[in-house]
Amino acid sequence: MNLIKTALQKPIAIIVVVMGLLFFGIQATRDIKIDIFPDLNLPAIYVSQPYGGMSPQQMEGFIATNYQKPLPVCNRRKRY
Repeated sequence: MNLIKTALQKPIAIIVVVMGLLFFGIQATRDIKIDIFPDLNLPAIYVSQPYGGMSPQQMEGFIATNYQKPLPVCNRRKRY
């Protein structure tokens, strides 16, 4: 209740405070550093399987589906 009475008795002070908050808020949003492409270290697995004589569609169907089953459940992963 005190805040409301003060705001009604001193409207100029409240306007100055609100203008100050707006000014510093706008300044703060301008000074925020935003990285468009942040550096994300996502886990990745690279698998190379040389298997000649197959078309890309055969390679996808035959090799890739066989690797998709066991890789997600690997327990011993190492960083290289």
